[in-house]
Amino acid sequence: MFVKKNDVVDVNIYFKQKNYKFLVLTAEDVEGRIKAKKLTEEQLKEEYTKVVIQMKVLSWGDYNDFQSHAQLTAPNGDRYFDYKTYKEDRLKKLIKSWDAVSQEDGKPVIVNEMSIMSLAPAIGDGIVKGYDELCFYDEDKEKK
Repeated sequence: MFVKKNDVVDVNIYFKQKNYKFLVLTAEDVEGRIKAKKLTEEQLKEEYTKVVIQMKVLSWGDYNDFQSHAQLTAPNGDRYFDYKTYKEDRLKKLIKSWDAVSQEDGKPVIVNEMSIMSLAPAIGDGIVKGYDELCFYDEDKEKK
């Protein structure tokens, strides 16, 4: 019920890349594809790279801070919710560590704002999606 300051959750994403295109699967996507026999464990290991991202568990205070920061004012004075700002804040402030390595030299990539903002859009969206799948429980998941 209460989130501790240092609580983290492991978000697993799997991706494959062709040129500058990425196919990103969350752990839930992988589970569904394997269950539907559209993907085998062997294909997963051979075709996809797995990255484990440790992310801070979202507290009510964090949630409200992200929501408030994403409330922007248009030039005409109208207020609106900027989902891009919301997603960026979540990535920049919730990612604590990862096992990502550089494609050039295979060395670990340090988690910082520059590396996070250098992610391919599909990877960033996949991380957010995987995080939400782990941290938010809804009626569809309750039925499973």
